[in-house]
Amino acid sequence: MAVGGKVGDAIRWAVGFAKRAPWKALALVVFTAVLGPLLAGIALELLKPVVGPNGEGPTASPTPSAEGRSVPNGDGAPPVEVLSVEVSHSEEGDLWVSPDPVRLDEGELAELDRLKREDRQAYARRMRAYGAGEVGRENIRAVLRGARPEGVRIMQMRAERECGPPDSGTLFYSPDAGLDPVESAYFDLDSPDPVAQRVDEFNEPVGEFFAGDTYELEQGEEVVFDIIGATRDQACEFTIGLDVLADGERSTVSIDDEGEPFRVSGRASAGDYEVAYVGGVVSEGTWERIDGEIEALDPWGEELD
Repeated sequence: MAVGGKVGDAIRWAVGFAKRAPWKALALVVFTAVLGPLLAGIALELLKPVVGPNGEGPTASPTPSAEGRSVPNGDGAPPVEVLSVEVSHSEEGDLWVSPDPVRLDEGELAELDRLKREDRQAYARRMRAYGAGEVGRENIRAVLRGARPEGVRIMQMRAERECGPPDSGTLFYSPDAGLDPVESAYFDLDSPDPVAQRVDEFNEPVGEFFAGDTYELEQGEEVVFDIIGATRDQACEFTIGLDVLADGERSTVSIDDEGEPFRVSGRASAGDYEVAYVGGVVSEGTWERIDGEIEALDPWGEELD
């Protein structure tokens, strides 16, 4: 029987009894003793969807998982581990620029020269500590490892960037004799949608890296990606986002520079730089400050690229 029918029958019975009772006091006692518990029980039945089983308050429905979030085996680990990230050197001849003037004394220049000879990673870190990024292209080597028993698929790679005018505070110019080309994924930071591009033997883009393809990683399997972030017209800070499919869900894994974005700049006019240093084959291997003379040297000349 429906709850509403129970309440109606109980009320009709109570009213009829009261009319037949010889005195009202007895009717009131019976009404309270009989109808009260019945109504209380019916009320509890109606409130069960709202009140918890022990009267402890509302019970919540399960919260659905966020769309695109990968379930990480309960330990919070991402589906793809970024084991290491190293910033190497582009083929632009070791050209670095910073947005602000950087004034170094002879001791600091000597230390910069030593780092370039002995520890390229420490040299790159020192340049980034000066706020400098490479000119034209930033080369990054990232080692990734799959972290799911069922494997993961890298669906796409995309640069997430913020850009502005080319940097023109300080120029560091120290060309080497040459570098060997490597297989890389190229990101055109001047493009409205900077997705990964495959490159040819000259590290020039030749088409989308993930056009109709994915890259599968088994658990524990490692892969090395050589990444190029390139711009001609702007200064850009950027990270690389991996679109990953794992456990049937999509998520994004970020590649960055120890929590900070990478930086690369296009070329300003040589005469625009407030401070300029040269080294390498230009100055017989030692750094020196030349400032206004950099325009006459023409670091953007094709023969020096």
